[in-house]
Amino acid sequence: MYRRRKVVAGGLFLPLLIFTGYALAQWSSDSLLNLQICDLAGDQTIPKIAATSDGGCFISWFDSRDSGYCLYLQRLNELGEVQFTEDGLLISAHTQQSWLVDYDMAVDGNDNAVVVFSDVRNPGSDLDVSAYMISSDGSFLWGPDGICLSDTTVPGFEPAPKVAVTGNGNCVFTWGRSDLEDVLIFQKISPAGDKLWGDWGISITDAAADLSSPDVVAAGEDSVIVLWKSSTGSFPMQVTHLYTQKFSDLGTGIWEDTYIQIYNSGAITPWSFPEVISDGAGGAIYSWYDAPGTSIFNSWVQHIDAEGTMLFPMNGAQASTNSTDRLHMNPSAACDGDQVFVFWVETNGNQSQFGLYGQKFSATGDRLWTDSGLELLPLGSSQISYVRTLSEACGLYIGYLIGSVETAVGSFRTDCDGSVTWGPTTLSASSLGGKGDLGICGGYGESAYFTWQDARNESGIYAQNINLDGSMGPYLGIGSGSVQMDPLINISPSPAAGTVNISFTMKIAGFASLDVYDISGRLVKNLMSGEINQGTHMIIWDRSYPAGESSAPGMYFVRLGTSSGGITEKMVLL
Repeated sequence: MYRRRKVVAGGLFLPLLIFTGYALAQWSSDSLLNLQICDLAGDQTIPKIAATSDGGCFISWFDSRDSGYCLYLQRLNELGEVQFTEDGLLISAHTQQSWLVDYDMAVDGNDNAVVVFSDVRNPGSDLDVSAYMISSDGSFLWGPDGICLSDTTVPGFEPAPKVAVTGNGNCVFTWGRSDLEDVLIFQKISPAGDKLWGDWGISITDAAADLSSPDVVAAGEDSVIVLWKSSTGSFPMQVTHLYTQKFSDLGTGIWEDTYIQIYNSGAITPWSFPEVISDGAGGAIYSWYDAPGTSIFNSWVQHIDAEGTMLFPMNGAQASTNSTDRLHMNPSAACDGDQVFVFWVETNGNQSQFGLYGQKFSATGDRLWTDSGLELLPLGSSQISYVRTLSEACGLYIGYLIGSVETAVGSFRTDCDGSVTWGPTTLSASSLGGKGDLGICGGYGESAYFTWQDARNESGIYAQNINLDGSMGPYLGIGSGSVQMDPLINISPSPAAGTVNISFTMKIAGFASLDVYDISGRLVKNLMSGEINQGTHMIIWDRSYPAGESSAPGMYFVRLGTSSGGITEKMVLL
């Protein structure tokens, strides 16, 4: 809360805003700051992000703030303001192993988050799968302990479950179980929490092969498409093929009597995890890379339509045929209508140089951006990883991490013809430290939201938006290239032994947010956030944190964010 009154200074009437409460942080417009989701003692890791229909999103992560790993969830609105308690809503504190496996999150048509993960809560201490549905107000719709999906009477290792929400609002889960044999399991849960495919789901087995690494996407009103690996031989020298099937609302196969094989070359490594996305028309786009030799890494894409017809060649369409001292790996696919795209990390033969490349395919899998692909970043010494692609507004957002010990989050936007609209743009500066586990989803006003693990303090979770025009910060419906405000900021005294006067000038009324950060980039306090009138404004800060304690002496940064960008000024407290 704040009080507004008029004071006279230098012959000008200046609205004076004295804030006595805490306003919420919002999307930052500064790559040195970003939006802090959680950054506490311990380890915050493996963030997931999924969009909501109102322009917001959910972000989940594992968190060891209380020693063992627990799962937390946060809800953001379109401005980036947290909707749950600060530092996240505790979803599960059930026992985890000392190391973690992957998990998944999706959002249904009612803007409920669906989270599925494995833990060792049940007798036997082997990994079992549980799912939770959390509403936008933080209610546990499937009970405080979620729904156990695993048959706990059968021992086995059940890691990395996946989830897809169908058009009818049902949730389909898939995961692998390893024990005497490696099998795939599928379960369907209604919005009310009823198990629709039996008590312990539907299983697929193959006496001659180990089945693993399933991925799933919705396809039509109540069907799903699943991709998985089928391997023979001994680890790590298996011969691995790829299969897919479309399952009906009853869990029966739709494509052929068994499954469709999309890759039979056998050269997918145990450390490669093929992915599938929806083509928006009842079919699916698949992407993977293989390694038929120690100096041969190739990225591939396949497209199968709703009827099960393979539109690209068997074993996929190759993203790049440039094999002269080049390796192509970790592809990320996207589609816009019937247009199919893929972006990947490209390296030299000894993987000491890294680049970022992309490709567009015709309806039959022909390469349209030359046989070598579209070069976004040429080979250089900075490591590139976690390429993420999003189709939005007749164009593509491409995100990535660049650097190793000191890592930046970078982004491009291209149109569907391969012309770069903007980029490379730094979303989070490398000077803040290492980063990992980059995720992406669509955002408000056709923007993109990113989240990642961040080592600027220890191991926290941060997020950043980027708008259609390449700007960062809250989207206010302003077109590309529009500049609505030209902010000016002044801090006095500085150095300051007591309270600090922070004044800023708005040439045009509009949204503004004023934040204080410490030297590590951590948010200390949001001083003001909302619609501000034209003119000069002053805020008196008493140096307090939201909890009331006083800020320690040292260097701080005051950041004023507006629709046109923002400005940061240093501030020294004595």
